[in-house]
Amino acid sequence: MQRKAQMQQVFIYASAIIVIVATIYLGFSLIKNLTSTACEGQTVQFMDEVSKVIAQNSAYGSVNPKTRVSATCDAGKLCFVDITAIGNKQFNVLGTDTQAKGLISLVRQGVKTNVYLIGDKGAIPIGFDEKIIVGHDPSTTLTDADVASGRAYVCVEQSNGYQFSTNGYGRFVRVSP
Repeated sequence: MQRKAQMQQVFIYASAIIVIVATIYLGFSLIKNLTSTACEGQTVQFMDEVSKVIAQNSAYGSVNPKTRVSATCDAGKLCFVDITAIGNKQFNVLGTDTQAKGLISLVRQGVKTNVYLIGDKGAIPIGFDEKIIVGHDPSTTLTDADVASGRAYVCVEQSNGYQFSTNGYGRFVRVSP
């Protein structure tokens, strides 16, 4: 009789451990899903903020050397691709910029995106703005050689948000680090 009582006690403890572990696992899963959903919402807000900054600085002659936007959950680099480079099969990134290599196939394929976050997950397309140009003013155009040499994009490192400069040309805004 005493042995049977000991066996029941072992099963009670084992059952309790299983229930506790399952509860902890489910709790962590729910928290992880909530965090992921919050980050997705934050990315949408981030692109809205970038679009507002571009729109506010597009007036001809406007110069803003200290434009700042807040960082997102996927904070890494913020990259802008020149509108004229989208779909150009010559698009390339600088040889030392290994993180930005994920941009190559997306831009060459003509994906209508020119604002990217680059982090642990690679290049994440987050938006498109037809006013963004990089490395030139609108009176000149990027040649295939410029595009192939990595002059058609610019990335900004995250440091308490992203800081970059903008120059307005009316229909376009030149973005530089």
